[in-house]
Amino acid sequence: MKRTTPTTRPALNAALIALALGALTAPLAQAQTRGLGTQAGEEVGLSVSTYTYDEPGYMDLKATKLGVDYAVTRTFAGAWPKAGETSFLTGELRFATGQAQYTNNSATRASGLDDWYWEARALYGMDVEMDGYVLSPYAGLGYRYLYNDLRSLANGYRRESRYLSMPLGVTVRTRAAEQSQLLTTFEYVHLLSGKQDVLLSDIGASRQDVRLNQPSGSALRLKVIRQFPTWSIGPTLTYWRVGSSDIGGTPAVFEPKNNTVELGLSIKLRF
Repeated sequence: MKRTTPTTRPALNAALIALALGALTAPLAQAQTRGLGTQAGEEVGLSVSTYTYDEPGYMDLKATKLGVDYAVTRTFAGAWPKAGETSFLTGELRFATGQAQYTNNSATRASGLDDWYWEARALYGMDVEMDGYVLSPYAGLGYRYLYNDLRSLANGYRRESRYLSMPLGVTVRTRAAEQSQLLTTFEYVHLLSGKQDVLLSDIGASRQDVRLNQPSGSALRLKVIRQFPTWSIGPTLTYWRVGSSDIGGTPAVFEPKNNTVELGLSIKLRF
């Protein structure tokens, strides 16, 4: 039988120690991430937010909005060779409304204006277990409808915006305490198409309604949510930037580029 020489024993010992450490630390890493993945179920929530819509050089709208949110998530176990990576499918609905205050560049002011939106999104993603945390990247489609009523102003009219978008994001899931998690979500939203209906017939019967295209735009979203077994709470920040529209109608009109910032607090029940 061949004897292990003195020069090979240190390498053999180091290999055995590495294997032993790996065997000890692997269960620890798995324990740290156990239960951190996306959870199937439903959520219903309420939110309150400050909302600012700005057309630089033209006008702005400010409102405090109350929102209602609903989400449903289904999870799917992974298969070999990625048996540990669970995928998920989430559907989201949101409605938010509030009376807005209007100010334009000539200091005209008005308040009590109807301003609301609803949004529907479908997201697909996957949980990836890391060293002590879980990454959940996702992608999907979103549809956003906004309604704004300026008819109380001189020559005011209604506007309807329709945005089709593609959200791309990632949620970082970490253990906050034994019975809670911290979910930090970073998201980029690319505008696929935008339509703006300008209801100029509200000014007079001689004017015609116009549909304008707003082809460029994007959004950024940030959420930091403390999630407990039956409820969650945390702040949210959404920033939209949409480019100017094409020109249409007689006389010609267009929608200027605009920015929207919404900062809110959301609380949801899980079941």
